[in-house]
Amino acid sequence: YNPEQFPVEAAERVEVLTGTYAIALEDNTAGALVNMQEIRYDTRKPFTRIWYHQGGYKHTASDGVFSQNIAQGLNVTAGFRRQSAAGRYENSSIDTWNIRGAIRWNISDYTNISLSEIFTSHFNETSGGVDIALTPSLGNERVAEVVYPELDERVYRHDLTLTLTSYLSEDSTTAFSGVAYYSHALWERDRVEALRLGS
Repeated sequence: YNPEQFPVEAAERVEVLTGTYAIALEDNTAGALVNMQEIRYDTRKPFTRIWYHQGGYKHTASDGVFSQNIAQGLNVTAGFRRQSAAGRYENSSIDTWNIRGAIRWNISDYTNISLSEIFTSHFNETSGGVDIALTPSLGNERVAEVVYPELDERVYRHDLTLTLTSYLSEDSTTAFSGVAYYSHALWERDRVEALRLGS
């Protein structure tokens, strides 16, 4: 998973485990495990939050979330995130957004089940940086020449997670947790003929 595609607003907390903890919990780890726990809302009244940011080179970013309980112990949450910028140099713009949703059912004080979906559209122009040999002044983006003036990529990605958690004892010393995860990604790359590999 590319971390820049994950909306941090959808996480309750992020754990980074290393050493034997990581190896015990993940069979193919390289010595580190990142565990992103989904955020949990329990709101009888509608909850909304929106933030907006604007910066140089036409940079804008926004995020919004809505959450409400629709029945006893049953919560529905939806959100969006958008970020775009023209970039300082040629072929360095970005345009990324996602929509996310989750349904969480607290069956009892000790058992809950949740289904979440994150859809991401991530686009970036990959200039490769400024070509120093062809650029008379690095500080002037109008005369700067980039390494790849025609190279960009986009990924569309679905991440669906079904989670069941249950404490088997009231003191929470014994617990059961199960996760089913599905992901699908479609990559699109545009480049000039000289950068294509193979025939």
